Amino acid sequence: IAFVLLLGVSLQTSAKDDEEQMARNLMSCAEQEGLSKDAVKEIASTGKRPEYSVMKCFDKCMMEKVGAVGPDGKVNEAPLIGLCLIKYPKMDESKCAKLLK
Repeated sequence: IAFVLLLGVSLQTSAKDDEEQMARNLMSCAEQEGLSKDAVKEIASTGKRPEYSVMKCFDKCMMEKVGAVGPDGKVNEAPLIGLCLIKYPKMDESKCAKLLK
């Protein structure tokens, strides 16, 4: 779910700088985990994730880049809830928190 939120926000962010930074983060993590640009584009357009373990590493990389995972490895839900609220403006914080569980 986090990947879908992150990917969705990267495509819908209104601030150009934020969008460019998210795109850089996506491609950096994709390159680090061996995902091709085509694979990332396919995931973005279809929402379907490949069925291999590299996605777990990719998700962790993206969560670290947006500050959702601290150096101690613990998840900080606040950045993810913020991304959820951007992607789904009609939802409230409690619904986004439930979505992340």
